[in-house]
Amino acid sequence: MFQVLIGILIIAALVIIGVYVYQKRTLNAVDAMLNQKAAALAAHLDERFAEDARPELSGDSLKDFNQLKEEYQDEFLTAASRVDDLADQIAQDLHGFNLLRVKPDLRKLQDATAKLISEQQSLENGLKKIDDAKAEHQKAIGQLKKQYQQFRSELEENSYRYGKSSTALRQRLADLETRFTTFTTLTAKGDYEAAQDVLSELQEDTAKLDQLIQKVPDVYKPLLTEFPTQLQELKEGYDQLKRHHYNFADDQIDQEIDQLNQLCERSAADLEALKVDEAATANDQLTQHIDQLYDVMQRELDARPKVSPLMRDVGRHLSHAKQQNRELIDELERLSLNYTLNNDELANARGLDEQLRQLQASYDQDQEALAIEEAIDSQVVARQTDNEKMLTAIEEQQQQINDSVADLQSDETRAKKTLRKFSVEIRTIKRRVESLNLPGIPKDYLDYFFLVSDEIGKLADAINQVKIDMEDITKQLLIVQDDLTTLQEKTDDLRDSAELTERLIQYANRLSIDHEEINDAIAQAQNEFNRYNYPGSLEILEKAVEKVEPGSYKQMEQRYYAELKRNS
Repeated sequence: MFQVLIGILIIAALVIIGVYVYQKRTLNAVDAMLNQKAAALAAHLDERFAEDARPELSGDSLKDFNQLKEEYQDEFLTAASRVDDLADQIAQDLHGFNLLRVKPDLRKLQDATAKLISEQQSLENGLKKIDDAKAEHQKAIGQLKKQYQQFRSELEENSYRYGKSSTALRQRLADLETRFTTFTTLTAKGDYEAAQDVLSELQEDTAKLDQLIQKVPDVYKPLLTEFPTQLQELKEGYDQLKRHHYNFADDQIDQEIDQLNQLCERSAADLEALKVDEAATANDQLTQHIDQLYDVMQRELDARPKVSPLMRDVGRHLSHAKQQNRELIDELERLSLNYTLNNDELANARGLDEQLRQLQASYDQDQEALAIEEAIDSQVVARQTDNEKMLTAIEEQQQQINDSVADLQSDETRAKKTLRKFSVEIRTIKRRVESLNLPGIPKDYLDYFFLVSDEIGKLADAINQVKIDMEDITKQLLIVQDDLTTLQEKTDDLRDSAELTERLIQYANRLSIDHEEINDAIAQAQNEFNRYNYPGSLEILEKAVEKVEPGSYKQMEQRYYAELKRNS
C-alpha cells in the first residue's frame, strides 16, 4: 500500500514538473512574440501616420499616404491589439490550468505576430517609396537644372557651331524648361507620382537634346566649310578641263555637281529641322560622290602626259611586230614547200597577223579621236597599255614559232651527214663479218642485219623526198642509231664466240691425247660450229675443258681480250 502511494506521489510530481516546464516554455514563446510586437511599435508608425504628418503631400502621393494610413489603423493596430489579447488569454489559461486551449491560442498568437510584422514591413516599404521619390526628384531637379544651364550656355556662346539649327535647339530647350517647371511645381506640392510621369519623359527628351547638341556641329561643319568650297572647286575645275579639251566617260559631271549642290541644301534643311540622321546620311553621300568626281578629274589629268609617248611607242612597236610577222609568214611559206610543219606554225603566224590587224584598228581609232580632241585620255592609256602588253606577247610567240623552224635546214644537213655515216657503218660491219671467214652466219644475226639495213634505206628515202618531215626523220635517226649500236654489239659477240671456239677446239684437241673423254665434246662442238651456232659450240667445249683442266678457259679468254685491246 505504501509503495502504491509512493508511485502515485512520483507520478504526481512528474506531472507537476511537466506542467511547470510546459508553462515556462509557453510563457517564453509568448514573451518572444510580445518583444516582436514591441519592436514593431518601436518603429514609431503612430508618429509617422499622425494627423499632422506629411503636410507637403498632395495628389496621388497624398492618396497613397492616406491609403497606407488606413492600412496602419485597420490592419497594423488591429494585429497589435490581437497579439495583446491572445497573450493575456494564454496567460490566464496557463494559470488556470486550462491547458487544452493553450496550444491553439499559441498558434493564433504566432499568426497574429507574423501578420503584425508583415504589415509593418509593408507600411515601411510604402513610406520608403514616397521618401525615395522625394529624394530622387530633388536630385533630378538639381541635375536637370545644371544640364539646362549648360545647354543654354553652349547654344549662346557657340551658336556658330550650330548654324540655323540653334533656333530649333533653343526651342526644344525652352520646351524642356517649361516642362521642368511643371515637374518642380508637382514635386514642391508633394505629388510625387504625377511628378514621376513628367520626369520620365523629361529625362528621355533631355537625353535626346543632349545627343542633338553633340551631333549637330559635326554634321553642320562640312556643310558650311567643306562641301560648298569643294563643289565650287569641282565646277571650276571641270569647266577649265573642258576648255582644254579633256573628255570624260561620264559626260554629265556638271549635272552631277548641280545635284550635289541640291543634296547639300537638303542636308542643311534637314539639319535645321533637327533631322540629324538624315543630314548625316546625306553628308556621307556628298563625301563619297565628291571624292569620286575628284578621282575622275585627277585620272584624266594624270593620263594626259602619258598619252603622247605611249602612242608613239605603241605605234613603233606595232609597226615592228607587223613587219616581223610578214617576214615570218613569208619564211614559213617558203619552208613549207620543202618541209612538213607539224605544229601549225603557219596557221599560228596568220592568227597573230589577225591579232595585229585588230590592234592596228584600235590604235588608229584612238589616234583619230586624239586628232579631233574627242579622246578620253585615261581610256586611251588603259587601252594602249593593254595593247603594248599584247604586242610583247605576240613577239614572244613569233620568236617561239621562228625558233621551232629555224634549224630545219641545218637539221636536214646534219641528217644527211648522219645517213652517210650510217651507210658507212653498215658496210664496215658487213666487211668485218666477211673477214671472219666463217662457215656461215647465224640466221638471227642476218635477220637483224637486214632489219638495220632496211631502216637505213627507208631513212634515205625519207630524206631524199622533195618535201621532208624533219620530225619523222629525227625519230628514224634515233631508232637507226640505237639499232646500229646493237648490231655492232651483236657483231662483236659473233666474232668473239667464233674466234674463242676455234682456239678452244685446238686446245681441246691437245688435251684429248691425255683425256679421251673430251673427244665427244669436241665432236659435239664441231657439229654446232658447222651449224653456225658459235655460242653453243663454245659453251660445250668450255664445260668439257674446265672439267679436266679448271681455269684454263678463263686464262685463254683473258689473253684473247688483251690481244683485242692491243690491236684496237
